[in-house]
Amino acid sequence: MYCQEFYSSEIDKKSNFRSKVLAPFMARKKPTRECYWEPYEGERVDMLADYDPSNVGERQLMLEIDFQDVEKLHKLRFGDELQSLTMAFANASGKANALVISFELDLTENITIDNHVGTESCWEQAVYPFFNQFSREFEATFQIEHDTAILVSVSNEDNSNIPYSYAHSRLVYQFNSQLRKQQVENIFANEKILILHSQRAEYDIIYKALEIKSPLIICGYNEDTGQKLRRVVIDESRDEDVIDGKRIKIDIVPTLADAINLTPESKEIALCITFLNENGMINWTIFSQYLSKELFCGVDYSEAEKLCSPVLVTIHFKLVHSAEIERRVICWDKNREHAELFSNAELPALSGC
Repeated sequence: MYCQEFYSSEIDKKSNFRSKVLAPFMARKKPTRECYWEPYEGERVDMLADYDPSNVGERQLMLEIDFQDVEKLHKLRFGDELQSLTMAFANASGKANALVISFELDLTENITIDNHVGTESCWEQAVYPFFNQFSREFEATFQIEHDTAILVSVSNEDNSNIPYSYAHSRLVYQFNSQLRKQQVENIFANEKILILHSQRAEYDIIYKALEIKSPLIICGYNEDTGQKLRRVVIDESRDEDVIDGKRIKIDIVPTLADAINLTPESKEIALCITFLNENGMINWTIFSQYLSKELFCGVDYSEAEKLCSPVLVTIHFKLVHSAEIERRVICWDKNREHAELFSNAELPALSGC
């Protein structure tokens, strides 16, 4: 395995410090059953929009494993002690905001799979973004596991203000868009009490409510997501977040009916419903429940009529050709001499389906 530093402005788009939301691969910890994300982001570094070879540092040897050394493999897989590795980077390009790990796998004396930056291979590199950009020499410490390498810390990195709210990478991209920022501004543009119905973690809306000290009622989440959001609200709420001596309150309840029951009759309601899932695709279940009024179960009929409005869905599609997609498919891999592909072999007939 090899490691090298590099810089790309595209990497900064994968985290949103203003909204206090990070992509899961910046968690700096080993995935668990509850947090099943990878500790890195798979990227074709040479296909990033602003890729510049001069911004990629020297490739350094990180780890070498002999797969015929059974004892070493056993220690790596079952060893009690965590293996820590610290590497120094000269950062000759003058700026770096990520590390990239690549590998060489010697299958035989004549066959090697190599996914270094710029190679004609379907294998992506593993990218580890920083919390800050570096313009000087630095050190990085990894925790080496049998199945992955975890970036634990970077010298001189300021992570004192880094939050611990994580969202799907695609959702973080949405949080970073100007359209999304404007939408969040608009839903808080009046004095109404905002009810947010969503099945995904709308962290940027929650942080905005805390920032401008606006009451918010959240509903529609499953219990696991609800618990995460409660922790965020508790951690981010401060005693000084008050208006007229009363602390701003963010409530998290199961259903829309519960949310409406919490609002004072003297206050108008602004209802915001997210019809998208965490991948940015339409959540057809919620969409169907809205159209059938099932979403308003337990809500007074007249109240439901006031909150409902027509929904227009416009679908656009294009047929495209993508060299990037082709390069992600193994049958296009030019770095596989003498390798036999299963896809080219004859498949046995299947029965009993």
